[in-house]
Amino acid sequence: VGRPAVLRNRCDQEQDDGKLLSDHCRKSCGNCPEAEETAVAETEFDAAAAALFDKGGCVDDPRFSFDNGSEGTKTCETYVSDVGRPAVLQNRCDQEQDDGKLLSDHCRKSCGNCPEAEETAVAETEFDAAAAALFDKGGCVDDPRFSFDNG
Repeated sequence: VGRPAVLRNRCDQEQDDGKLLSDHCRKSCGNCPEAEETAVAETEFDAAAAALFDKGGCVDDPRFSFDNGSEGTKTCETYVSDVGRPAVLQNRCDQEQDDGKLLSDHCRKSCGNCPEAEETAVAETEFDAAAAALFDKGGCVDDPRFSFDNG
């Protein structure tokens, strides 16, 4: 969602369980608690994300970062995941990196550059389990088990 007011409206919607959407979608809604006790789960989550990325999965590489000059070090999350404007997103995703790859090769999910890969099923299950564990410990991720009927 590229418009902050639309995002806020969606995040403030009460769900069937009485919680707000932002309680289930912490990261997407910017509702992340300050929690130091999630460090171990975050390490496990990053390891699962890296394994899924290495197997061709639809995630951003958590190990990737680059120097963006005066703006400092950037990651997929800090540079492209919440751009909002399609033309700016495309321009950023098309930037060649020092390793000769495009940013979209490192930031698959954020850039919409996900390969069709059935062999990632096991890694995706491990990734979802790590995300659920991090969510349960108060981490800044969206709950992978949550879904709702938007109809």
